[in-house]
Amino acid sequence: MFRVIKHFTDMQDNNFAYQVGDEYPRKGMSVLPSRINELASSKNRQGVPLIEEILEKVEEPKKEKKTKSVEKADEE
Repeated sequence: MFRVIKHFTDMQDNNFAYQVGDEYPRKGMSVLPSRINELASSKNRQGVPLIEEILEKVEEPKKEKKTKSVEKADEE
């Protein structure tokens, strides 16, 4: 998944205007990897990256807290 980092009008998507923070591509649209590479680099008409990949955060497993009764059992 990608996020728009600079406003642009996508001429390959019926001149759809993407705003900063929008997901790219919008729902129902599919794009070629070459188009993603073009928009994520400076090799486009604006000469600067327009989108960036969104990396999903992976939550680390929560550590269990020992209660007093568990600590006592561990000591025995």
